[in-house]
Parts: sequence; C-alpha cells; structure tokens
Amino acid sequence: MSTTPDQVDGRACACQADHRPAPLEPQSHHLWPVYLGGPPAKATMLWLCPTTHTNVHRALRAMVKAGRVLSRTELREPGRPVVPFYAWATACNGFNAWDVAGRPSGGPS
Repeated sequence: MSTTPDQVDGRACACQADHRPAPLEPQSHHLWPVYLGGPPAKATMLWLCPTTHTNVHRALRAMVKAGRVLSRTELREPGRPVVPFYAWATACNGFNAWDVAGRPSGGPS
C-alpha cells in the first residue's frame, strides 16, 4: 500500500489533507469514545494527528462537564486559539452519540 506524506503505516490523519510537517505518529480515536461507553469497534475509529486528538478530547470533556454541546467560542480558553472546526465537529459527534445512548458513563473527571 502506498502512503502519502501525511500517512504513517497507511494511517492518515482525518482532520486535514495536508500537514506541514506531517505528523510522526497518528493516534487512533473512536468517534464515540470508549471511556464514554462507546464500542471499541474499529468501525468507529479514525486516525488523528496528536494536536487534533488533544483538541477533540479537551472539547469533549468540556461538553460532558457542561452537559451540552458547546460552541467553538464557548470552548475557547484564555490565551488559546478557538478550537479548530474539525476538532469541534468530531467532539460534537462524540457527545451526541453519548447523549443519544443515554449517557452510559460519567465520562472523564
């Protein structure tokens, strides 16, 4: 299997087509995180660069704590840029899956 510059072992970051520089090690992320009761199935997994993966979980933790989907502006922390759209949208999808399932676990503390 051939890889693009943004792929490692055939794993490409889903957040952006062209990274500069390319991530050294994409990280796996479940659309509905396992720690929120999501299934550990490969079908619910995607690859993200470490920066986007961190941003997704930071946004998702804030949404779980608030008990609702938060806007990108509401997620902004002092001295930090607004959460990138893809990270925000991925966090919203994870929150919504958890919410629809009846919020099966308390999530991160």
